[in-house]
Amino acid sequence: MGTSRKTTESQLEQAKASLGLRVKALQQKGVDAKKFKSDPKWRELDAVVRQINSRLRKIAEVESVNAELIQLKAENAAKIAAEKAERKSGASKKPKPEKETAKKPKEPKAAKKEPSKDKPPREKKEGGKK
Repeated sequence: MGTSRKTTESQLEQAKASLGLRVKALQQKGVDAKKFKSDPKWRELDAVVRQINSRLRKIAEVESVNAELIQLKAENAAKIAAEKAERKSGASKKPKPEKETAKKPKEPKAAKKEPSKDKPPREKKEGGKK
C-alpha cells in the first residue's frame, strides 16, 4: 500500500529543503546555476524531488478515480432504490402484449427412413497393405 497524500507532501517539503541547502552551498562556492547538473549531490537531491512529485501526481489520479467510483456507486444505489419503490407502488405495471390467437398448425415430422430391403448390405473394402 502506498503512502498517503499528507505523508508524501511532507516528504516533498523535506526534499525541497535539502535541495535548497545544497543550492545555497553551491552558490557560496561560486558555482553557476547552469553547472549544478555536474554536482552529484545536487543531481541526487533533484532526482528525489522529481520522484516525489511523480508519486503525488499518481496519488491525485487515484483519488480522482476513487471519487468517480464513489459517485457511480451512489447513483446506482439511488437508481435501484427508485426502481424498488416503483415496483412496490405498483404504478409501473405495464400491460403485457396480447399473444397471437391464430397459431399456425404444426407440420407432421418426417417419418424415419427405413433401409430398403431390395438393396444388399455394403461390402467392406479390404484395404490391406500390398
